[in-house]
Amino acid sequence: MWKALVLFAFLVQSPTVSVQTIDGNAQRGTIEKISGSSLSLNIDGNSVDLSLDQLQSITATGKSIVPLKGAIDRIHLIDGSVILSSPTSLQDGVLSGQRGDIPFTVATADISHILFLQITPELQPFLDDILKLEASSDMLMVRKPSGALDPLEGVIKEFDDTQVAFDFDGTDLDVARTKLGGVRLARARTSELAKRLCTVKDIHGNAFNCQAISTDDTSLKMVLAVGAELQIPMSDVARLEFKSSNLAYLSDLTPENIKWTPYLSIGEVSPQLEQLYLPRFNESYGKQPLILGNEQFTKGIALHSHTEISFRLSENYKVFQAVAGIDPRSRDHGHVELVIIGDNKQLYRKEIAGQQSDELTPIEFSIDGVRRLRIIVDYGDNLDIGDQLILGNARIIK
Repeated sequence: MWKALVLFAFLVQSPTVSVQTIDGNAQRGTIEKISGSSLSLNIDGNSVDLSLDQLQSITATGKSIVPLKGAIDRIHLIDGSVILSSPTSLQDGVLSGQRGDIPFTVATADISHILFLQITPELQPFLDDILKLEASSDMLMVRKPSGALDPLEGVIKEFDDTQVAFDFDGTDLDVARTKLGGVRLARARTSELAKRLCTVKDIHGNAFNCQAISTDDTSLKMVLAVGAELQIPMSDVARLEFKSSNLAYLSDLTPENIKWTPYLSIGEVSPQLEQLYLPRFNESYGKQPLILGNEQFTKGIALHSHTEISFRLSENYKVFQAVAGIDPRSRDHGHVELVIIGDNKQLYRKEIAGQQSDELTPIEFSIDGVRRLRIIVDYGDNLDIGDQLILGNARIIK
């Protein structure tokens, strides 16, 4: 009786989800339990067990982003996790914060940097430059009157929600938070990161890279790759993206070679022009989402004609899968020929036109034994006008 009531309470709390497996199949139900290496899914009153290493994603249906109110710190961990918190404090090597009503702590050795303000497109280049710097000490990201962020090296002793205690070349300074865009920490981590199982994204914009996950009656419990333990309400879960050893997305691989050739070439192509037409990974041109028909893809590649991109496969994969189509924003003119070659042998060829944008083109074929995969997006009937091809969820499966 009590077990039935507990299960009922959990199913009420647990959102309806769509579960995508690495073989491309989808199932819909509610989560009964996640424990160890398996997911128990309730589908029309029947319990179905799925192995986590066979999952591509779990997506809660009907969820939308709910921005957090008030001052927010954005904590970027060295494992790639991003945690949003009310203003944090640092003392004795430990960062303390609070997400809603839930307090948490993170060791400073696990933190890359903390942002005290929202990074706008204008500020992003300054942040990128600061994060690229090689430094053995901490950094303040100082806000300049011009709007820039300048790095200042030293030692961050501690900070709270109003100021940062900073040692600059032997001089102690108390720097107001309002003068800073954030801080970058340099702490020596003595242990390696654990292997990532999945990324958990919630409705507030947090992204947790986890080595292990489990559920209780109302919460999703997470052990991050850095080792920190956190939990969020099941009602806040938006999406889980799994990193399977049996699957690899092309957008996560490093290409062996990329070459773009303009339709009309007079002299040497400038680097600036080439940059405009090189492939985009996990986004379309203009930093837009990857969209085909009514479906949006978080993984994939956007390619302009004439582009050749090749990947060296170090392991043996069996199947290539993707969904292809012309970017709807170019559908009136785009027309390309897609050719995929494995070890100098043509495996796939198809003409894809923009007027077919509402009809997604599923692609699946064997790549068993292939060691070099080459994708060619060639010109079609309309010169190179609007030739922006999207390969959604382009992946290789063992």
